[in-house]
Order: sequence, then structure tokens, then C-alpha cells
Amino acid sequence: MRRWIAISTMLCALVTAAAALSAAEARWRPSPGDGFDWQYTQPFNLERTPSTINLDAFDAERGTIQRLRARGVTSICYVNIGAWEDWRPDKHQFPPAILGKNYVGWPGERWLDVRRTDILLPIMRARFQLCRDKGFRAIEVDNLDAFETDTGFRISRAEQVHYNRLIAAEAHAVGLSIAQKNAPGLVPDLVDHYDFLIAEDCFKWNWCGELRPYVAQGKAVVTIEYPEDGRNPLQHCAEAAALGIQIVVKRRKLDSWAQRCR
Repeated sequence: MRRWIAISTMLCALVTAAAALSAAEARWRPSPGDGFDWQYTQPFNLERTPSTINLDAFDAERGTIQRLRARGVTSICYVNIGAWEDWRPDKHQFPPAILGKNYVGWPGERWLDVRRTDILLPIMRARFQLCRDKGFRAIEVDNLDAFETDTGFRISRAEQVHYNRLIAAEAHAVGLSIAQKNAPGLVPDLVDHYDFLIAEDCFKWNWCGELRPYVAQGKAVVTIEYPEDGRNPLQHCAEAAALGIQIVVKRRKLDSWAQRCR
């Protein structure tokens, strides 16, 4: 009897593993050759989008995403997982106790206590489900590095990594892939859990080389480089090609304007 129980347990484990592998294979993932764009500020121009476009979880309409998909454009859903925003429709679901200091430079935002996964994961799960139901294929999560900031909470690196990995699992559970956003120091901890990486100004601040583990796994890496300080980010095109990283030049307000390496 014990032998049959052991065999049955092993078969169940194999079936579960096969199901998980099948689900992973079914998830859309961007390839290193896909073109990226971000548009969060109107006026939008969705007629000349490349193969993927990043839109806001709450602002993007399902009909817009479906029309883009019919043209072969895949939409990626922006979700802020590390800071509370006072203009979001679900803002009242965040208890005051988990709201920390103001996010400097971003009015209306406050850091979250990411140690409180019991509160935050259900909220983020609902957001990811909203993205999926609208027709998004992936999640871009922002503010994964609160532990390095004066948030008002004593968040350790290990606690931050734990939260970030749980967030990736939540995205995968609803059938979406997920991008690590910035946080280059966490690449070794997250590369096996996240599907691609989005950086900001990694050439400006000289940390693009830290993204090589994603490239080594054949995962897409793209950096948004901002030209507002008078520099020309396209001067890094040859270096980006050598690293296997894509550059998209955008204004910081992320409207429809963009430049890319030729």
C-alpha cells in the first residue's frame, strides 16, 4: 500500500510539474528583437506603434488593446507595486499603516511597506487580473527597490527580494509574463523569476553591463534613455548592440514621441 501511495504521490507531482511547464510555455514573452514603446501621456499615437507597447493598467481601454492586438501589437501593462498613488481607483484598499514617506519628485505617491505581503498581494493580484481581462499579455512592475530608499520602513534586501519574487509568481499565476524594472543590483536574485527587463537611463548611469544575466538567458532587455539633459542617447547604439540591449529614446513624460537606433 505504501508503495502505491508513493507512486501516486510521484505521479501527482509529475502532472503538476507538467501543467506548470505547459502554462509557462503558453505565456507570451517578448523576444530580444521586438520593438518597444511606452505611452502614458496624451496625445497618444497608436497608429505607428512597433510590435509591443506599454500602457497604463487603469487608463488603457480594453477596446484599444484588442484593436492593437488585431494589428499584431502586444500590450504590456504598467503597474506600480512599490508605491501608493492617490489618483488610482483602488487607492482606498491600502490601509494607512502601510503608506510610508512621500516619493520625492512624484507628487501624490507614497512608498509602500512591501513587508506586508498579506495586504499587498491581494491588491496586486486584482490589478494583474484587470490587466489580463483587458487583453494585456505582460506586466511591467515599477519600484522594486524600496529597500534602498528612505521609505519610512525598515525593509531589508531579503524582504524586498521575497516580495518581488511573490509578485512575479502572481503575474505568472494569471497567465502573464512580467518585466523587472530597473533595480540592477537585484538582477542575480530575480533573473530566474522574471521574463524580461526594462531599464531607465542605464547608459547614462553606466550600469547596463549589470543586465547581462538576462541577455545570457535569451530574455529581452530594453532601456529607455531620456534626452532632457541635452545628451544624445543614440551615441550608445553600437555599445547596446554589443551588449544585446535595445535602446528607445523617450521624453520623460512618455508621450508618443520616440527615437530608436537604426
